[in-house]
Amino acid sequence: QDQQMAERILLCSIAEANCLFCTEEPSHISLFGAAARLNHSCAPNASYESTRSTILVRARSPIKEGEEVLISYLPEQLLDSSDRRERLRNG
Repeated sequence: QDQQMAERILLCSIAEANCLFCTEEPSHISLFGAAARLNHSCAPNASYESTRSTILVRARSPIKEGEEVLISYLPEQLLDSSDRRERLRNG
């Protein structure tokens, strides 16, 4: 029983750390293997659009060869730092 619970917790932790919100259905998350490897930036050079089963990653600005592709894990409206700071302060 404890082993089964530990496995469930591990699975949920992996999903939570690697899933992205679906832009077309914000109440859902999906796991996209390649996109899960992208890192976060508050000034991303790429963005994504997704459904529950597909994802499209697009450059927001030119990305040089060898440069890391960065997305925001946050919704677009939270990228503005003043709004984000206010939300963090007020919970």
